[in-house]
Amino acid sequence: MVLLIPMRQFAQGIGYTLLSAAYVILSLAATVLAIGGAIEYIEGSKHWAILPTVFVLLAIACGNWLVLRHARRHAHVAT
Repeated sequence: MVLLIPMRQFAQGIGYTLLSAAYVILSLAATVLAIGGAIEYIEGSKHWAILPTVFVLLAIACGNWLVLRHARRHAHVAT
């Protein structure tokens, strides 16, 4: 649900803080999944396809947080 929120409307103020916190939580959850997936692959209980899957999820979460930061920087420059 966090990935569906339009970033432009939340580039400043309390909306930025809330959306940024949501992205940080999403990134932390994706990191936990990535580490867990890698450990389970090493143990042999998961298929190798878990590695690219969890790392793509991690990249999407962290990438969206970086885009939000970039949008905020451009919002400050425009004002």
